[in-house]
This record gives sequence, C-alpha cells and structure tokens, in this order.
Amino acid sequence: MAALGRGGGRPSPAPGAPRANSSLPVEERLSTKQLGAIRAAARRAGLSRENLAELLEQVAGKGEPSELSRTDASLVLDKLSAMTGYVR
Repeated sequence: MAALGRGGGRPSPAPGAPRANSSLPVEERLSTKQLGAIRAAARRAGLSRENLAELLEQVAGKGEPSELSRTDASLVLDKLSAMTGYVR
C-alpha cells in the first residue's frame, strides 16, 4: 500500500486553484481552465503577482484568482486579452 504522505487523505489543491469551500455554487466557480488561462495571459502581459492582484481588484473587486466567479474570470480574461492583443 502506498503512503499517502502528510495530510493523511486528501491531496492539497494546487496554490491558487479554485477552492472547494468557496461560497459560490459549483457551477459559478472559476474553472481550472480559466485559472490557467488567467495565469498564462498574465505572464504574456508581463504582470507580477502584485500587478495581477491590482488588475483583479480593478476588474472584479477580488484579490486572488481563486476568488473569482466564472463571470469575473471572463471579464479578467477579456481585459488581459485587450492588454496583450492575444485573441482567445
């Protein structure tokens, strides 16, 4: 039997991954694909974590990508696409 490692049962989510304990219903939570797209677009735009947090605050009123709803994430992606000229 393989060892489960620290924590015992459930694996820890990736840093910044959508949180299971979000107050949003599952169907409204940011998807993993959206999170990856936000991170990739932020890299293309040359944004630091701090700059990305500022953008999230301006666009969606949130400080972390994992706090975004699907709608918020779409707005952020639109803004990042406009900044980089990248069409999604």
